[in-house]
Amino acid sequence: MLNHKASVSLVLDKRRQKNDKSYPIKLRVVYKGSSRYYSTGYNMVSADFDKTMSIRPRGKTKEIRQILDSQLGRARSIADGLKPFEFEYFKEKLLGKTAQKTDDFYTIFRQIIDGLKKADRAGTAASYGNALASFMLFGSNKISISSLTPQYFEKYEIWMKGRGRTNATIGIYTRAARTIINHAIEKGYMRQDQYPFSKGGYKPPEGANIKKALTLDQVKALATYEPETDKEGMYRDFWLLSYLCNGANMVDLLKLKGENIRGGVIVFHRQKTKRTKRGNQKPIVITISKQVRDIIDL
Repeated sequence: MLNHKASVSLVLDKRRQKNDKSYPIKLRVVYKGSSRYYSTGYNMVSADFDKTMSIRPRGKTKEIRQILDSQLGRARSIADGLKPFEFEYFKEKLLGKTAQKTDDFYTIFRQIIDGLKKADRAGTAASYGNALASFMLFGSNKISISSLTPQYFEKYEIWMKGRGRTNATIGIYTRAARTIINHAIEKGYMRQDQYPFSKGGYKPPEGANIKKALTLDQVKALATYEPETDKEGMYRDFWLLSYLCNGANMVDLLKLKGENIRGGVIVFHRQKTKRTKRGNQKPIVITISKQVRDIIDL
């Protein structure tokens, strides 16, 4: 009797290209001639994928390769443990869906990231994905969320600094972890008295946040710059529009519609504060100067 065994490999799934010319990296599982693909959470262009999968990847590709190898090893372990192998059970174990309630830090992290993606918060999802990858490199394949003590995060901070990471990056990643832990407490995965960020516990470091203002000569140089291409001209106009609109965020500018123009002003609510629960969110009101009108009318 033939001993059928599922094979698992990492592939660049070129069936659908993304807008940035990249493709998703997936785990391909083949069993009895049938194939299934499972997301790793990473996308790459072909050249970067080749570098990552080379014998000696370097820099950022080396870190990603370590994470991908970890995912590959876990997938192979799951596949080898299923006798007989079935794609349905493999998927449940791979995605951690065998139980609704879990105390695995990484599994809860992935659930939050999936929720962010479904809510069309791709930027936050990507940031959380980077944080998860960092914690996975620091820790093991599985870690109970109740074991995340202040000492754990202190050791993580020392480890990150040893890798040359800044306080800003460490703060972003540990605050993401704090959000995950708050969610875990709400869902009953962790007790409140185990909270590692309570008073006297671990405090995520803050970045320097040094703001440097442009000189008037620099502003003039940007405003009067003659672009060599249409794309350069668009970039200049967006920067100038942001400057003239009191430093409006680019995301807010990109979300503007005709209905936001009311007479001689632009009225909008910041995208950053739309999801806050505080009432009476005050709108941003910007007077439309001649320069702003000229850019809008382009």
